[in-house]
Amino acid sequence: MKLYLMRHGDAVGPHEDPDRSLSAQGKLDVGKIAQFLKRARVQASEIFHSDKKRAKETAILVKSLINLPAKLTQRDCLGPDDPIDMIFNELTDRQEDLLIVGHLPFLPRLISKLVVGEEDKHVISLGTGTVVAMYRDASRHWQIVWVVSPELA
Repeated sequence: MKLYLMRHGDAVGPHEDPDRSLSAQGKLDVGKIAQFLKRARVQASEIFHSDKKRAKETAILVKSLINLPAKLTQRDCLGPDDPIDMIFNELTDRQEDLLIVGHLPFLPRLISKLVVGEEDKHVISLGTGTVVAMYRDASRHWQIVWVVSPELA
């Protein structure tokens, strides 16, 4: 199984938009990442995103820019400070490739739990728009395959 974990694109400040939609730079950055994902032939049967506007906009933009025939699914358990247990347990048995668009500190905690077995061990930093590709091997161990930020895409 392949798992793609993406932090939402840059968002405007709460003074500009209380719901914090993507900024112009955020949309550009997500576009760069989407083009990279298209060139890398990334596939996913589903895209999970949180209920935050910036994550939903990021998921919609990625799906549309790479013509991904994935189902968009809003998950209430993907907020910045939500516990990772529900998603972690779900990934244990999942077979289909998945893209999750989320937030700090949720995503780094999930990555740490998948890779080293402890969510409090710092494994990776994620800037806005950054995507991490992971793979679960036959022995059910997770590995980070690559990490791409908008600056590198």
